[in-house]
Amino acid sequence: MAAAIVAAADRSADDRAIDGQRKPAELLVFLDLKPGMRVAELIAGFGYTSELLVREPLPPEAKDLDAVVMVLFDHDTVWMKVDRARMNKAIFAALRPGGSFVIIDHSGRPGTGVTESQTLHRFAGG
Repeated sequence: MAAAIVAAADRSADDRAIDGQRKPAELLVFLDLKPGMRVAELIAGFGYTSELLVREPLPPEAKDLDAVVMVLFDHDTVWMKVDRARMNKAIFAALRPGGSFVIIDHSGRPGTGVTESQTLHRFAGG
């Protein structure tokens, strides 16, 4: 199913151009989403991952979600001074029992903590 979603003829040329870097089929297999699951993506940026996930539509209410996904943006919540504890509490409250909060991001150099979150767009832990 993941390969069919990635190979869909109506995906944009721009999205296809970054498939090699993003590995969308592997991501979709890892997420193990099924039709009918409720999934939200946070801070979608240009919508690359949202476009893949939207092929299983998000219901209007954001509760009892099976998964919440954040791709390549968690580091930005650090330098933007987001109240991460409050954000995470709200995310976990929106998930159903046993739901998943999946974060995919760049890894920082060991020992740098959050000091490179804005300059190199990555962090080590956090």
